[in-house]
Amino acid sequence: MKKALLAIIIGSALAFSFAHAADAKKDAVASKVAGCCVKAAADSKACAHPCCVTAAKEKNNCTKCGGAGAIAAKK
Repeated sequence: MKKALLAIIIGSALAFSFAHAADAKKDAVASKVAGCCVKAAADSKACAHPCCVTAAKEKNNCTKCGGAGAIAAKK
């Protein structure tokens, strides 16, 4: 009886921890730069797409071109 109760408690704790880990992962959006912006940066230029320019003014990567999240700060 004690072993069964212990197994239920451990199983519940594991399920709870996995559920919270999945929620934390959903909330954290990784910063991803759009491909067109990467190509422009390789040429030491800024991307000229109007959607990218608008997103950059808002300090975000362009989601229309495949980017995601906020622009990462340069170190």
